[in-house]
Amino acid sequence: MEESKKDVSAFVPRMISGGRTTRRVFFTSALALAGAAALAGCGGGGNGDSGGRHNGTYRNFGAGNQATVSVSIDRDGLLTFWVLFSNDSVADYGQAFVDDSGFFTQTFAGYRTYGQVRSGRIDGRTERSDDASDGFDWVADRYFASAFLRPNSSLLGTFDGFTQQSNGVSFTTFLTVAPDGTASVFIELDVVSTVGIEDLLFEGVSFNRDGNVPSSEYFLSLFGDQFTLQPSSSGDVVLRVIFGDALPRVGIAAGATIDLVLNRQSIEAFRSKRSASRSEKSVSPAALDRIFKAIQAKHAAH
Repeated sequence: MEESKKDVSAFVPRMISGGRTTRRVFFTSALALAGAAALAGCGGGGNGDSGGRHNGTYRNFGAGNQATVSVSIDRDGLLTFWVLFSNDSVADYGQAFVDDSGFFTQTFAGYRTYGQVRSGRIDGRTERSDDASDGFDWVADRYFASAFLRPNSSLLGTFDGFTQQSNGVSFTTFLTVAPDGTASVFIELDVVSTVGIEDLLFEGVSFNRDGNVPSSEYFLSLFGDQFTLQPSSSGDVVLRVIFGDALPRVGIAAGATIDLVLNRQSIEAFRSKRSASRSEKSVSPAALDRIFKAIQAKHAAH
C-alpha cells in the first residue's frame, strides 16, 4: 500500500483544533466515531517472518500533550495496537502486519494509522484517510518487562475473538503477545441491540509462564482490571478478564469474571482478509470519556 512507503520520521508533528488533534466534531455533529479496528490492515510485504525481527512491545504513557500508545509485535510480524490522544475524543485500534522494512499501516472507516519500527522505537501517525493534515504524530519506545519466566509458545502470537453473552453484550478482542511476554490488549464491549459501542478496555500487560500478570506489569491499570491467559482445548487461548470496576452501560459488576476465547492469527489467514470481521459502529462518547479522565487522573498523580 502507498502508506507503507512513507518515511514517518520525516513528518513534522502537527496538531489541530487549537493545539491538539480531535474528532470531537464527529461526536458533536453526528455522534459517530467509526472505531478504526480492522483485521484487514494493508500492512506489508516482506516474507513470512521478516517483520518478526521487530518483535516486542512499544509504549508511550502520553504525559502532557502526547498520545498514549501500546503496540505489540509477535515473532511473525503481526501486531496489535491502540492509540489514545490526550484528553480528546480520539481512539484508534486494530491489527496489522509489519513488513521487512518495519512499516505497517491500517486504514479503516475513514481513519489511518501507520508507522515504522526501527532502533528500538516506533514513529507513527494517526490521521483521517481523506485528509492527511487532520491527524497527529506519535512515538512509542521499546518496553522491557521485569525479569520473570516468559510464557511458552502456546501463549505467544496474535489473536482475535468475538464473544456474545446471553444478555446481548458482545466482546470483540484483539491481543498480541510478543516473545518476551509483553502484550497489548484491546476489548470492545457492545450491546448488540443499541446503535453505538458502549465501552472499551485498553491495556498493556506482561504475561509470565503461568499466564498470569505480575502486579508491576500492568501498563495503565486504570480501573483495577486483571488478566490471565491460558491455552484452550482448541489450540488457541482463553483470556480471562476480572473487572476491577463496574461497567453499568454493559451490565458488568465490579469483580465480574469473563472468559474470552480467542483464535490464533496466522500470516496466511491475516493477509487473505479483505474486510473487517465486525461491522463499523460508532463509539459512545461516554466510553472514551471514562478512559481519558482516568488517564488524566493518573498523570496528575505522577
